Amino acid sequence: AKTLHDKLAPLGAKALLESLPAIINQSYQPEPQDESQACYAHKLKKSEALIDWNESAVQIERNIRAFNPWPVAQTTLNGETVRIWQASVMADDPATAKPGTVLAVSPDGVLVATGAGVLSLQTVQRAGKKPMPAPDFAHGLGWGRHPQGACFE
Repeated sequence: AKTLHDKLAPLGAKALLESLPAIINQSYQPEPQDESQACYAHKLKKSEALIDWNESAVQIERNIRAFNPWPVAQTTLNGETVRIWQASVMADDPATAKPGTVLAVSPDGVLVATGAGVLSLQTVQRAGKKPMPAPDFAHGLGWGRHPQGACFE
């Protein structure tokens, strides 16, 4: 959502500047909205951003993008909330471990098993801290390249 916002914001400003003269002069032709094509988008709740590791890596990655910058996708690790700002799909074939299990730490990210595939966490944030590269997060927790028993909930 953030990248889409960043791309559309300048286009919206340009369109507004082009439209203002017609609005001020009342020379525009208003067009009524086709109510049959309209839909209501409810206000997002923080609870919607909770990651369900049983979902596919593709779906989780889409959710992470959708909830950035608000409310930010989140999960828990040992009872602590961890926000996930950026991730990418590594594989969409089934992982052999329980969903949420940390499979490995690489220089590019922290690899996590999902319900279908493997997700590479790239930018994460611990409670009260700033967002950081996921490998730095893993290093701070004392994880090696193959952490034993680490599992997001």
